[in-house]
This record gives sequence, structure tokens and C-alpha cells, in this order.
Amino acid sequence: MSVTMAVGASQLAKKQVIVKRLTAIEELASVSILCSDKTGTLTMNQLSFDVPYLSNRGNTTDNFVGTGIPYTEEDLLLNSFFASEPGAQDAIESAIRAAAQDRVAILKERTEQDHNIPGYKVNNFIPFNPTSKYTEATVTDHSTGKQFRTIKGAPQVIVRMVGGHDEATQAVNDFAKRGLRSLGVARTVDDAMTTFEMVGMISLLDPPRPDSAHTIAECNKLGVAVKMITGDQQIIGKEVAHRLGMNRTILDAHKLIDSSIDEEALIDRCEKADGFAQVIPEHKYRVVELLQKRGYLVGMTGDGVNDAPALKKANVGIAVEGCTDAARSASDIVLLASGLSTIVDGVKTSRAIFQRMRSYALYRIASTIHFLLFFFVSICAYGFSLPPILIILIAVLNDAATLVISVDNAQISYRPDKWRLGQLLTLSFVLGFLLMIISWIHFFVAHYGFGYTTDSYDDYPNEPNSG
Repeated sequence: MSVTMAVGASQLAKKQVIVKRLTAIEELASVSILCSDKTGTLTMNQLSFDVPYLSNRGNTTDNFVGTGIPYTEEDLLLNSFFASEPGAQDAIESAIRAAAQDRVAILKERTEQDHNIPGYKVNNFIPFNPTSKYTEATVTDHSTGKQFRTIKGAPQVIVRMVGGHDEATQAVNDFAKRGLRSLGVARTVDDAMTTFEMVGMISLLDPPRPDSAHTIAECNKLGVAVKMITGDQQIIGKEVAHRLGMNRTILDAHKLIDSSIDEEALIDRCEKADGFAQVIPEHKYRVVELLQKRGYLVGMTGDGVNDAPALKKANVGIAVEGCTDAARSASDIVLLASGLSTIVDGVKTSRAIFQRMRSYALYRIASTIHFLLFFFVSICAYGFSLPPILIILIAVLNDAATLVISVDNAQISYRPDKWRLGQLLTLSFVLGFLLMIISWIHFFVAHYGFGYTTDSYDDYPNEPNSG
């Protein structure tokens, strides 16, 4: 079996699927639910800036009297640029910085690619974390000498921090219906830097991969249910799921940790859901845990440090392209290419490998039963013994025959594979017994038809007496 899995690992490597643990091959063949990240796996992860929503100045809080003049697109991009992490490889940050550098005049005048821009200085920057769901920058405006704070993050978080904003919320819902991702941008409007005002909502287009819908359908044919994992809003998840040919049953991930909901009811919801929205890394672990309690073998994809617990918890942890060292260390399989099709190729290959291992186990058990029964009955009935050289020859030739199984063109199963020991043993005993009968038929034909006798074994030279 080790040879079969080693050959299989080599085949998977050619398909950009690196196996870190050989036993993960048979576990991948048994996976019945695959939890896949939306961004970068089901979608292109090539975000582009779309038409934004722009708020009016001074219309957020009751105690601030503003001009009512709308913020401009440049205002929105400039503030979002301040709150973007310099040098970040994240697709969202890269898309926003690229749009700002392309459309904001003063950004085009920069000579150095750092966080500061002419007329402003970024004094402090707080990077994104999955709990707060926003980034923040403290900026000094040299023209006035005053400081302000600007934040960029999840729409619901920004709306809450400005004290509510119905128009912005409606804009986010409108974006979501079109499958657009949204990010809120706000800034402080008082000297104490405590009162935030809505600047606007950025809309980003992340189109699905051309092959994602077909690949999901292929997974379903293989008996693997794909569940989409996204940090976006529920309405966006539903729209993307629809575009991918999935049902719109998207569960808000916050309900997974709601202690008021019975655990069995939660497991039922997880089982029926086609995806989970507003997910943070802790939710991924909970999804795996709940599905495993129902008896499913779960595969989970991830790329970040915070995904490591979920990758470790899953039956098969899959680190996707561009993952961190922590995710790679916690995973069982590492993908070198993006997209769900790579995972599907891995599932198909692992199932073929599993069939070869099953064939090997079946052959070994059946042949062992065959030889034991045949020689036991032969010795008891005729009282002859086999020379040691013949026993060794039979064992060597028998093992040599099994080597071809490692490269056999096995047919893949269209349902998750697992070891059904009762079925395997029953079939092995039946085949072993039939092979014994066939061997006895050959023996009787040789004995009675061609005059073969066992006397020759009695004449086999004995080992010399050491005395």
C-alpha cells in the first residue's frame, strides 16, 4: 500500500497538489463535504473598483452641522488609501491602492511609494484583524495642522461606528444584489477625533472563475457537497452562490456560536446550508466541528494564520495557493495552483489511488486464504510437504504480481470511498475459496489426467545431518 500511495503522491504532485501526509490521500478520497473559500478559489480574486456610493458631509450625526456637500470619489479613494496597509499583497488592499493611485491627482505626484502623500502625514496605522474588521490610520493635514482618523472596513462595522446610516446600508444591499463586495470608509469630523462621519461605500467586483460552476457540478457528481465560505455579507453570498449554480441557502456564521440555538438544530442548518457568510476564522473551526459530529469527513481550505486551527481540525486540511507558513504547516495538502478545479483533480486521483489500495487488500487477503486452504488440505489429504525453495518462489512471485496494482488504471468511484471491512472480508473469502477450488481442479486434472504424483516430494533431498 505504501508503494501505491507513494506513486499516487507523485501523480498528484504533477497536478500541483502536494501531499504532506501519505494517509491524507485515502482521507481525501473519503471526503463528503468540501468547505471552500469564495475569494481566490471560487472567484478570480482580481478585484476592480466599481461605481461607489458617496455620502454627504455632515449628515451622519445630529450634533454636527455640516455643509451637506457630497464627498467626491477622490475624497473616498484618498481616505481609503490612508487606511490601506502599505505593501500588502491582499487583493482588496491592492485593488483600492491601485484605484486611488490611478484616480487621485496628488497620489500621481508622489516620488516614493510609501504611506505618506504630499500635504499629509500618516502618524499611526492599525492593520486589519478578523475581530474588528477594519483598518485605521491617524493622519495629519499639513494645510490645517489638524489630525483626523480614517477607517475602512466591513460595511456593517463602519455604519455602526458612524451611528447608523440608512442610505449607506441601502447602497450596500444594492451592491450585493449585483454581486459586488462593499467596504465602508469614514473619518472623524471633530478635534477630539471621536466622532466619525460616513465618507462613502466602495464597491468591488470579483467575478467568479469561468470554470467554478462546472467544477462544483463535477464535485456534486462525485458525491462531494461544496459549501462556500465567505467573509462577505449574506446577501452577497446568496448572489455569488446563484451565479455558481448553487442554491441560495447561505447561513449567517454568527449563528454558529449562538448559545440559544440547540446544537442539533445547528448541525441540521450546517448540513443543509450551501455556504456561510460573514465568516471569521473561528467560525471555520466551528463549521468543521459541527459537520464532523454528524459523521461527515470534511475537507477545509484556508490560507491565513488564523485558519490553522480549522485546517488542523478538518479530516483533510487544504492550504491554498499563496498561503502563510502557519497554514501550510497545519495542512495535510498544499495547492500550488488556484481554483477549485485543482482540488477536484486531487479528489479524482485520490479515489483512483484508493481503488488500487482496495484491489491490493482484496488480492492479498484472497490469495492468502487461497494458498493456506489449498496447501493445508493438500498436506492433510496426501501427506506431502513442499520444498522450501518452492515456498519462497511462490511468495516472491505472488508479491511481484501485486506491484502492477500501483499503476493500474482504476475506475474512480462516484461516491466517497471508505473502507467497508465486512464487504472486503466477505468478498476475499469467497474469492479465496473459489481460487482454492480452481487449484484443486488443476491438481486433480494433473494427478488423474497426466499421472502426476506427489512421490517426487518424498525424494527431495533432506538437509545433511550436522552430526
